[in-house]
Amino acid sequence: MLCKHLVFSLCLGVIFIARPLSAQLVELPLEEIFGRSALIVEGRVIEQQSFWDNQHQNIYTNNRIQVSRIFKGGSSVPTTLNVITPGGIVGDQMQRVSESVEYAPGAVGLFCLIPSLLDLPLTPVWENYGAPQGFFQYSLSANSVGHPFHPQSGIAGFRENLRQYTHKQEIILPVAQLEAETANRATPIISS
Repeated sequence: MLCKHLVFSLCLGVIFIARPLSAQLVELPLEEIFGRSALIVEGRVIEQQSFWDNQHQNIYTNNRIQVSRIFKGGSSVPTTLNVITPGGIVGDQMQRVSESVEYAPGAVGLFCLIPSLLDLPLTPVWENYGAPQGFFQYSLSANSVGHPFHPQSGIAGFRENLRQYTHKQEIILPVAQLEAETANRATPIISS
């Protein structure tokens, strides 16, 4: 009898461990993500630095974002923003938070942000609405948008859908724009 319970418990444990991350998240509708975000910008991660919070209990990473388009938030948005993500490395200490967004250096995409209420030594700071669901990562080479629940092919089409939710035309800032590379690629020519 004990053996049956042990086998059942192990099988159940394997099922839960093998589930993908998106299966552990609760899907947020696009209307909620876009509607509850105070700031929606398109940009690129240009710098990252980890630090302790003011209580020296948790490590956070500041992701410096260069903004190229503003879809929601007004024209007073600065050209660079501090977007905080939980976890990071400070000295010989590391913290990693599951079901959180982690940006790679140089990552590009759409950031759906809310003001951070965390007690941090850095201000002003923003954080993603809905953790990983508040970031839509662009693949410029594949001309696609990655997301745990709402992936899309075509960055231009994704922007048009976003305009339908915000009911506004975006503000384009005078910095390097994030455009799909496929339209600018030359066709390779092979000779001999």
